[in-house]
Amino acid sequence: MRNEDGTMKIGDEKIKTEIRLEHRTLTGKFYETVDKPNSIQESFNEFINKLESENISQLNEDGTANDAWTTYVEEWIRQNTRTVYTDAYYTRRSELFDELGELNEKARGSVESEFDVSDAYSEIYDILGMYRDDQGQPIPEELGSDKIARIKELQQKINNYQESVDSTSSLTSEERTELNTYNDMITDQEELNDIQKERFKQLTLKDSEGLNGAEIVRMKNIFKELRELTSKKVTDYYLDELNVLLSAFQLAPVN
Repeated sequence: MRNEDGTMKIGDEKIKTEIRLEHRTLTGKFYETVDKPNSIQESFNEFINKLESENISQLNEDGTANDAWTTYVEEWIRQNTRTVYTDAYYTRRSELFDELGELNEKARGSVESEFDVSDAYSEIYDILGMYRDDQGQPIPEELGSDKIARIKELQQKINNYQESVDSTSSLTSEERTELNTYNDMITDQEELNDIQKERFKQLTLKDSEGLNGAEIVRMKNIFKELRELTSKKVTDYYLDELNVLLSAFQLAPVN
């Protein structure tokens, strides 16, 4: 390894160059399904051994933490933690889309819109998936103004839809209270009179036309999880393995 003037790299410069070279070798690995379950740990261990060979240990001779070792390790982590699209990621995303589609279909009974929120999310993912850098992040300049405008349009429609769901209920608050009362009576094995039975049927039928409270909460949680899937730079599917490794070296976990 040489500097621009032809002299050999030594010390810190040599270590940093080796880190960069190691990173180049590893960058393609995390976009594929890795058959070797310990590959991340093995790569990390190789890097630690390389530091040891350069007399850079985790602890100083007096037993205190070696700041240089920590710095190099943290740099390795920064350069090797990236968006990792594993089979588990795609499976989970598909599950969320399917569940969201089912809730969306039921919500149409009470939401005055034919908007399909599941399809909107799918379209955003499809657009972003075509224009990503080697870190897995969207490249705005390659997306183009038309696609960026389309994403913003879909995001606004999703936001509008979420607001409509927030206020969506086939029942008024008084009707909801009344229905809950009848449900409690049935649970307690109390007999409903004829008027209550008829009213219970009416309210139950009306309630089935839209989302109930639990379904609205579930839909909100799906929206939240989908946002998290798009925003995480390192997915949990990678972090779980990495953080176990970091804890073994008494380093803080990656959040």
